[in-house]
Amino acid sequence: MRFFTLILTISLSASFSKPVFAQTKVIDSLKKELATANKDTSKVALLNELGSKNEFSDPTAALNYIKQSIEIAKKANFIFGLANAYRIAGVLSVDKSDFEGGLKYYLQADSLYKTDTSFRFRRGRSLVVFNTGVIDFYKEEYYSAIDKFIISAKKFEELNDTGQLFNAYNNLSVVYGFLMEKENALKYARLAKELSDKTGDKNKQAQCYSQLGSALYELKQCDSVGYFAEKAIAFAKETSNAISISNGYNILAAFFMECEKDPQKGYNNYMLAKEFAEKGGSLYNVTAINQNIGNCLLHLNRLDEAEKYLKASIDGAKKFGVKQIEMYATKNLAELEQKRNNFKTANQYWNESVILMDSVFTSTNKIQVKQLEVRYQSEKKQSQITQLEKEKELQTLSIKQKNTFNALLGIGLLASGIIGFLFYRNAKRKQQLSKQTDELKDIRIKELEQEKQLVAVTSILEGQEAERSRMAKDLHDGLGGMLSGIKLNLSSMKGNMIIQETDAQLFTKSISQLDNAIAEMRRVAHNMMPEALLKFGLGEAIQDYCDGINESNTVKMKYTQLGLQQSLEKSTEVILYRIVQELCNNAIKHAEAKNIFIQLTKHERGITLTVEDDGKGFDTTLLSNIKGAGLQNVQSRVDYLKGVLNIESEAGKGTSVNVEIPGNN
Repeated sequence: MRFFTLILTISLSASFSKPVFAQTKVIDSLKKELATANKDTSKVALLNELGSKNEFSDPTAALNYIKQSIEIAKKANFIFGLANAYRIAGVLSVDKSDFEGGLKYYLQADSLYKTDTSFRFRRGRSLVVFNTGVIDFYKEEYYSAIDKFIISAKKFEELNDTGQLFNAYNNLSVVYGFLMEKENALKYARLAKELSDKTGDKNKQAQCYSQLGSALYELKQCDSVGYFAEKAIAFAKETSNAISISNGYNILAAFFMECEKDPQKGYNNYMLAKEFAEKGGSLYNVTAINQNIGNCLLHLNRLDEAEKYLKASIDGAKKFGVKQIEMYATKNLAELEQKRNNFKTANQYWNESVILMDSVFTSTNKIQVKQLEVRYQSEKKQSQITQLEKEKELQTLSIKQKNTFNALLGIGLLASGIIGFLFYRNAKRKQQLSKQTDELKDIRIKELEQEKQLVAVTSILEGQEAERSRMAKDLHDGLGGMLSGIKLNLSSMKGNMIIQETDAQLFTKSISQLDNAIAEMRRVAHNMMPEALLKFGLGEAIQDYCDGINESNTVKMKYTQLGLQQSLEKSTEVILYRIVQELCNNAIKHAEAKNIFIQLTKHERGITLTVEDDGKGFDTTLLSNIKGAGLQNVQSRVDYLKGVLNIESEAGKGTSVNVEIPGNN
């Protein structure tokens, strides 16, 4: 059962990193300045700063300062100060899980930031984009959140705003973690850590160390999880940041549960996490932690207490519309009722969790995340193309100006024919050079367009393989586990019930059909992402595939390999495996082959794959008219590897397919 280690922490534009006593001194100093301030603009700036500094240590005081700031800024018509006050009010609302109120404040702030294009106003708009991404995350609109965090990260890079760039990286790590994009989650967590360590900002270090511990936990790298969790707690306590302290204890508890297998220590730390989440006013985090506590108590067989926390978690999840938390809590209740031998109630909870799981995973299609990355890369390419086109326009204008100048000069020097001829020839040469320059720019633009298309094709192929892997895992671990649980329940019920002979036969037949369904589901999951390919490499995966087909006794397959002592790049292995699958499927389905021979050879020039069959063959001159998706899929994968596909076949004489992949893969 998954534990919610991934709880988002957001910051304002200026996070503080001083110890508690130092932070108190800063606040006291700001209060003294406020008492002596004469100008309304100064008062607004100081009130906004006090609201920011008190965000985590005293949220009620923070809100009072911001309300005063809004009132004074309106009377003084201080646009920038009012925009900042609205944005900080939005952050304070989101801290209390009031997402609609937060969004309302952000929109008010953005409408004011739009009125000016200076640096500080552009930075304010970038912060609003970032802050609305936080709301999207809490509302489980993960792709919109990623989009806004990526956009804001680009803006913060342009503005050279290291502090907010850290926040964007840290939050990207969180969202990728929720989508189980574990490597991306770790990548952005490490980028955030690099920035926080450079600045020495304790508040930021508390956030990113928590997130780094979470990312390592998801990757099962247990040796480092406890260290980063404890460091995060220490940093957070120095800054009096209740939410960050809660996050640190949350991850430390998951470490004790999963890595140390100590549910009692897990429970103790989850209770501390809840205490600080409540102190920080984050009801969303409390909802997630309640599910974790219920799961802990379930492991400790304290069922009545577990039920109380799990139902509280479900109530909170429904309030905030967080189906992912509701799904895990409902699964926990199913396990709880099963321990109580209440199989009917357990089955009802299982059914509810399946419906919730379908809703959650339908809305979290990883291909969309890949498309967001494609758009980010494509925008960079498009920017280069636009720049080249502008240069071309300037070059054309320059040519026109030179031609005009040359014409006037020719009229003025008409009497000097020889000199005029020389100028004319010089102008022609410049025109030829300019034409050649234009042609080179056109070629470069086409190359960039091709690179842009290659990025898109690459991301689509990677997205397809990621989706296959995700669906295979969901089928095997999710649906497979549930089917096995149903079989176990049915088997236990059979021993406790008196059934007539005819019904007993039907009952036994149903269990047998359930076994077949489980076997078929595992076969499908294996085909989507073979375990042998991930663990042992391409050669073992193809041999395993052939053995599976040979067991059917309808087709005989033989596989040989030469020169494959070392594994290839993982992406190349996956694509070659898909090519073999597609070619063999065509031979069995369309060519009605009885024997298939597969040979894979690695040599100095690269890789050669040959697939031959004794099927009915076809006329290769008709290849251009074949519209089937099978050969198109093979061709696109070969193109991706920059290879060459050659097909030889005659009617009644079988088919031979040869794929040559160059040695740079």
